[in-house]
Formats: sequence, structure tokens, C-alpha cells
Amino acid sequence: MLSVEPQLNTYFVKQAKLLPESPLVRTDQHLFTFSPIQDVEHLYTEQTNPGKYFKRQVCFRHVYPSDTVNPLATPLQVLYSYHDTHRQAPYQKLQGVITNLLVTELGLLADEIYLIVPDVPNITVGYNMLWPEHVISIPAARLHCKLPFPGQHYYVKIAVKYHSGLVTVANFVLVDYDVATDNCMLDSVFYPQRLVMLQQRGLSLYEVSTTQTLFTALRAVLPTKELVHLTISEVTAALTILEQISTGTGAKKHAYTVRRLIRNVLTELMVAEINPQVIWNVFSQVALLNEQQMTSLQQELVSFTKSIAQGERQLRKYVRQHPDLQVDKTVLDYFYASYGLPPVLALKWLQANSITVSPSVLVGIIPVQNFAYNFDVATNQYDDPLTYC
Repeated sequence: MLSVEPQLNTYFVKQAKLLPESPLVRTDQHLFTFSPIQDVEHLYTEQTNPGKYFKRQVCFRHVYPSDTVNPLATPLQVLYSYHDTHRQAPYQKLQGVITNLLVTELGLLADEIYLIVPDVPNITVGYNMLWPEHVISIPAARLHCKLPFPGQHYYVKIAVKYHSGLVTVANFVLVDYDVATDNCMLDSVFYPQRLVMLQQRGLSLYEVSTTQTLFTALRAVLPTKELVHLTISEVTAALTILEQISTGTGAKKHAYTVRRLIRNVLTELMVAEINPQVIWNVFSQVALLNEQQMTSLQQELVSFTKSIAQGERQLRKYVRQHPDLQVDKTVLDYFYASYGLPPVLALKWLQANSITVSPSVLVGIIPVQNFAYNFDVATNQYDDPLTYC
């Protein structure tokens, strides 16, 4: 349990009814629970008895590997959600949450809390009255939310000033907002990991007390913090899912998701010329893996290494047959589809063998350091909020 969770529980249990947690691993069309609103949609569509509810939920959502260098991103995390199906003015619903939960319970400074709201006149005016000088209004289309039932739904983001920008700590959804009556229901998601990071002044989700040992051990053998963050994010997600499935890694459904997570990490380790076995040993020693988890990591390492070696042999043959080869995105896609070589590894092999690669291809393939959706108060631009070096 994250250190902030007792405080979240203390607050929400006074406000709302606890809902059961949905299973992380599912068997329906969605293989995993990706949002706390899953399984509670009926609260909003069956309006016979409006109420207030909350839920603790472990969620998994695919994140592009290049995005997991983001110090705020991770594919698997604990989320808290608050659901209020009474219809009320949007700004009235948030006042207690901001003052009682964020400020009183969690100790955040009121002067460092900002609201990012859609530029719908009634909404903007209402929130400016609630939280003057700390409301950032942006085009409503950017905050429009899709939910699995009718109505106009908008995000309202609560963000906290951190370094040069803002870190979003909660997303609210104004459910079925009625502009004529200026009222709505409320859905919300709170990010406990980010709240812990803010409380402990961490430089990423994993540079906090509960994961500092693992972060430090990996930092000693990996060249960058970005690669440490990616490795923890992807491997932790894979290990958590492995605890709940019996098949290990494989080519179908849940097992394939685990395989892909592990291979995302193996790809980046090979690009960085790091022996993956060293990383597996760190996880084994620090995270105390069970036999199935360790076996799955080892099997994927062996299988992936063989696949890459075979792919490089095929690539060498292809290059000999095409002496005037022009390497572009289409060629890289072909190598991946035909030989199983991820573009970054194909590029690494081509460059090592003095094959000319267009600079435009390199720009499109090499990941940039993507950061979260954060707003720089001074420049009115979204920017990197963390000094991540």
C-alpha cells in the first residue's frame, strides 16, 4: 500500500460508500481493467438512487515504450476514484475535495494548486469564483471526454506546481454536463503515486521511499534515469500480471501482453548494450521474485536473444542482395514484420555495418524524452515539470 493511501481512505470513507475493486485481469473484450469507471457505469445511467461512492483500483493501460521514460508515466498503477451521481453545479462538487482532501489531509499548499478547465462560460466563471487566480481555461475540445454512455463530458484537471510546471494529481470528469441548467454528475481519478512523489519531493514516481532501493540498484548498472524508469515501469507491470495468470508468457491474450512488456525492456537494454541478465538479477534480489516470475523473465531473455540473432542474419543476407539499399521507414517496417527486428535494433545493426541511414529516419525512430501533460504557469505552455538529470 502506498503511504498516501491511509489518508485517501480516511477522507473518502467519510464522504462515500466503498465499491468493490474490479479484477485486474479480465476475460471479456478488455483483457485488463484500464479505468476505475469500469463496472460502475450503471451508477450514472440508472438514476433511481443517486449517491456517492469511491473505489481503490489497480489499472493497466498500454503505454508506448518511449513514453515510459516519462517520470510520471507507468502502465500499471493504483488509482482512487470518486463517483458522485447527484446533479449539481460543477464548481460546487470540487470545493470540499480541494480544501479538505488536498490541503487539509494531504498537506498541499493552496497557493500551488491550479485547476485546468474547459472554456465553457458557466464552468469558467464558476471555477474562477471557487479558486480565483488559479484557474487555467483552455479550449473545451481539448478537455472533451468520451464515456460509454450519452452526454457531454468534460475533464477538469487538478494540478500542483512542481519545479517549472504543474503535475496533474487528479482528473475529474463533469459527467453529462447540461449547459442550460449548469449541472452535472462527477467521475474522478486520483493518482496516489504522484501524490507520494510530491510529498517526498521525488524526481520521478520511483524515487520515493518504497521503491528507492530498486531504483538505486538499477541506477548503478544502467546509464540513464530514463532507462531505469522504463525498466521499472514495464517489468513491474509484467510481474504483477504474472502473479494473476497461470500461463506465463506466450503469444495470446494476457500472456502476450506480458511478453510484450518484457521485450520492450529487452529491446532498450540491447540498444544500450546492457546485459539483461544483470537487470533480472537486480529484480530477483531486490523484488524477491517467485519461481514463475523468474522463469518467465529467463525464458523471454533466451527466446528474444535467439530471435534477434536470427533476424540479424536475415538482415545481413538482405543487405548483400540489395547493394544500393536506401533505408527508410518502409524498409524498417519490413525488417520488423519479416525478421522480428525492432526498428531501433535494426538501425543499430545497420549503422554498425556502415549502412547509410537517412537523418530523417533517425529523427522518426529515436525516442524523445516525452513528459507528462503539464502546464508551465510562467510561459502558458505545457512543458517538462521535473529537473530530471
